[in-house]
Amino acid sequence: MSGGANTYHLPVMRYRDVAQRALVRRAVLVPAILLLLAMVATHAGALYYPLVPGSPTFVRFLVTLFVRITTVFVLTIAILRYAVGSARPAWLPDGGFSLHVLLVSFASALPALLQMQLGNFGSMLTSLLANLLSILLLAFLSPWTVAVAVEWPLAWRPTAWLHDFGRWLPQRIGWGLALLIPLGALQSLLAGLRLSETIWFWPAAVVGGLLGFLMLMIRLALDVAAYRRVAQG
Repeated sequence: MSGGANTYHLPVMRYRDVAQRALVRRAVLVPAILLLLAMVATHAGALYYPLVPGSPTFVRFLVTLFVRITTVFVLTIAILRYAVGSARPAWLPDGGFSLHVLLVSFASALPALLQMQLGNFGSMLTSLLANLLSILLLAFLSPWTVAVAVEWPLAWRPTAWLHDFGRWLPQRIGWGLALLIPLGALQSLLAGLRLSETIWFWPAAVVGGLLGFLMLMIRLALDVAAYRRVAQG
C-alpha cells in the first residue's frame, strides 16, 4: 500500500478502533442495560399510546415521552462518565448534566422543527432529512457535549473543545452517516408500518426500541472518540 493510501485510510480506521473501545468498561454495563430496557419500554409505549391531541391516550403519550427523555439523559451521562473515568459522580445531575442536556436538546430540536416545517411529520423522507441534520449537528458538537458531561471543572467554553476539526470531524461525520442513517431509516420504516392492530405490533416495537438503543450507543462511542482526539491533541 502506498504512503498516500496510508495517510487516507489510517485516521479513519484508528477513529473506528477508538470508538469501538470507547464504551468497553465493566462499569458501563449496568447503565447500558438499564438504558436498553428503558428505550425498548418507552418506544413501545409511545407507539401504543399515539400522539393524538384530545384523545385519552394523549396524556399517556406525554408521560411516556417524559420518562423516556429523563431516563435517557440520566443513563447517558452515567455511561459517558464511566467510559472516560470522569471525576464527576456518575449518577449526579449537576451543572455538567444540565449543560449537556441543553446542547443535545438544541441539536435535537432543530431537526424536529425542520420536520414540522416540511409537513407530513411521519413520512420516511422527512424522517431521513431530520435524522441527517441531527447527525451533522451532534457530530459538530460531539467533543463539547462529552466534555461538559465529564470534565471538572465545567467545560463551558466551546472554543476549548471545538477546534482541530481535521483530526476528528470528517471521521465523526463519516462514521455517523455510514452507521446511523441506515439504522434510522429502518426504525422509521418499522414505525410507519402501522402494526398496532396486528400480532406483529410488540415484536416490531421491541425491534424499534433495540434499534434506538443501538443508534444511541453508536453515537456515544463516536462522541467519546472525538472527545479523546481533542483532549489528547
